[in-house]
Amino acid sequence: LGDYVKNPAVFKDPGDRSQVTIFGRRFNRLRSYSMNGWMNGNLGHWVAPELITFRKFSEIPNPVSKFVFLSEHPDSIDNSVFHIGGYAPTDADLWRWNYPAAHHGEADNLAMVDGSVFRRKWEDERTVPKVMGVWNIDWKRQPNNPDLRWLQDRTSVLK
Repeated sequence: LGDYVKNPAVFKDPGDRSQVTIFGRRFNRLRSYSMNGWMNGNLGHWVAPELITFRKFSEIPNPVSKFVFLSEHPDSIDNSVFHIGGYAPTDADLWRWNYPAAHHGEADNLAMVDGSVFRRKWEDERTVPKVMGVWNIDWKRQPNNPDLRWLQDRTSVLK
């Protein structure tokens, strides 16, 4: 997207106050947003092979119900792709890969496929772990987490 969007500030959530340490110096984070990995991504087959990776707009059922961008948790943000698995019946309660952020009063704003924005206030404290300031992906079982199911339902659809 850098070829089209010349101002890198559009990739930074204004509510994100997190910093990173590089060679012993603290810097404000440059990017907060990540893109849904099932929107023409390439890792979905590994994270959740039971989901469809959308390659065309016409493949997305009900575009208001799927997100493109969200603000990602400072300790899980890595490659600009947001992946969340756990659709397989044996993994239905498994939170794996990336966590959403909560820079806005325990809530996150998601940019939907249709161009709308949806604010989600997280209901379960397990959804957004405490920020530790280090990259930390921790796969955890989260039985009955309504936020996990809500995000899964807005990520992709089963094949």
